[in-house]
Amino acid sequence: GNAIAFTVGVFWAGSIPVCLTVMEKAAGIPHAGAASSTFWALNNLGSVALVWMFSEIMELWSWRVAAVVMLLLLLINQVAMIALPRDGRLAHKEQWQ
Repeated sequence: GNAIAFTVGVFWAGSIPVCLTVMEKAAGIPHAGAASSTFWALNNLGSVALVWMFSEIMELWSWRVAAVVMLLLLLINQVAMIALPRDGRLAHKEQWQ
């Protein structure tokens, strides 16, 4: 259980600053607040959906299966973060100078 909690914490918490930075740069300074608010609103909605999904998985199989599914979702999240463009010109670089 502790190893799973550590892995989830590293992968999930590590992507939050990246998400916020990318959103702020993509939305631009005038819309950064709205983008961040939308992110947190969808985050909360997703949390409710994930709690329901994982409770169903644990009811049907076990907590171990739910942990594997969670780790797979976190892996998908990390791959998506790696796939983001790294070119500053694509992120409205002129607004941040």
